[in-house]
Amino acid sequence: MIAQALAVLHPTQVRRLILCATYPGNGTTAQPSQQAIQALSSSNPQQVMADLFPSDQTAAAKSYEAALSAYPAASPAPAATVTAQANAIKQWWNGTDPAGRRANTIAIPTLIADGTLDQLDPASNSRTVARLIHRATLKLYPDAGHAFLFQDQTSLTPLIESFLGGQPKRT
Repeated sequence: MIAQALAVLHPTQVRRLILCATYPGNGTTAQPSQQAIQALSSSNPQQVMADLFPSDQTAAAKSYEAALSAYPAASPAPAATVTAQANAIKQWWNGTDPAGRRANTIAIPTLIADGTLDQLDPASNSRTVARLIHRATLKLYPDAGHAFLFQDQTSLTPLIESFLGGQPKRT
């Protein structure tokens, strides 16, 4: 959402745009279930992982956990920051963020990717954004969830490298 807003508000500063598991900001968002939202913020690691990965993707989940463990522990965000972020997300989803309503003005090459089994951001949202942005390429990964970057990195990484270096590959 932030990258879309940047491309809308500062188009001369963005040459190419990559959107992963993104939402449209025009009020047509397919919102995640409240259960999925609550699971993501759960203190139960199994609930969080079930939100991010399909049950048959344990290798990807372990790769994700290993990557996270490499980062130092962070302090929790202040409550005011969490509230402000939640409000900004709701504005984007509802189409009340001015930049969100203008995704159709993005005129740069855009790569949109998501997992077809994403519980936090249904793939229909990526399809909608791809229709809104004139030069968008959409890549959906079957049997992949919200953390599809860890499930399909062997095919996603070359796609991103190709996209950033020149013409996007249509796979």
